[in-house]
Amino acid sequence: MKLKSKLIIAAVFITLFCAQLISYAFNSYRAKETYLYKEKIAILKTSARLAEYKDDKEDALKKYASLSEAHKDFLTNPVVSKKAKTKAKRRLAETQLKLGNSQEALQICDELLSENLNDKAALRVKAEAYWEQGKTLALEGRYDEAVSLYEEVISWNITPELTAFFKSIIANTYLQKGDTENSLLWFQKIIDEHNDLLNWPACALYRMAFIYLDNNDRDKAIGCFQLILDKYPKSVWREHASDMLKELNTANDKTKS
Repeated sequence: MKLKSKLIIAAVFITLFCAQLISYAFNSYRAKETYLYKEKIAILKTSARLAEYKDDKEDALKKYASLSEAHKDFLTNPVVSKKAKTKAKRRLAETQLKLGNSQEALQICDELLSENLNDKAALRVKAEAYWEQGKTLALEGRYDEAVSLYEEVISWNITPELTAFFKSIIANTYLQKGDTENSLLWFQKIIDEHNDLLNWPACALYRMAFIYLDNNDRDKAIGCFQLILDKYPKSVWREHASDMLKELNTANDKTKS
């Protein structure tokens, strides 16, 4: 009886030891596969960006197509962890955008968001896809449809910076449409609602100033430029505003003389 008990205990220990060895081997293989994928992706991404830098669109598309296939191959690997696959899906969505496949990118993002509604990275890619679609709609003269897409992105509250960016896109879209009233309204929203972001409200004022100049309202334009100097002296738009003020004041002096 004692011998039998010892054999059972020994068998249990051997089983546990083998299980640990298998687990270690599996995790080592998984880590190796992930490492090789990251190395491959880094090389392909660098090549694609280099082609973009050289403005070789055809070569860039080929590189991004190869990058896309690398992501897809990784996603079919059965040993890859769920977390690693989630990251790969996001990268695949980004790559699809580079290839001009916004619908495919959106589909991948929706899959990710069905698993986690708070996936900010997926929402950022989806926002970029909406931006691409919106630009196409605007070029076709379908401005209101483009604005609807951008407003949806704003409702996601991804980050304050991205929200301010899409408000500026809406303002520019209305400007393309020739609707200066709504354009000014959306630029004003940035000033009122994102005052703490520094550069965004300063940029909005700068854009508003040129709208006023186009409408021959020099006083309001000067007021916008001056407000940049007064309220946002540390913004990147300060120097531009200062230069414009000098130019406008010089022009006024010449007119008076």
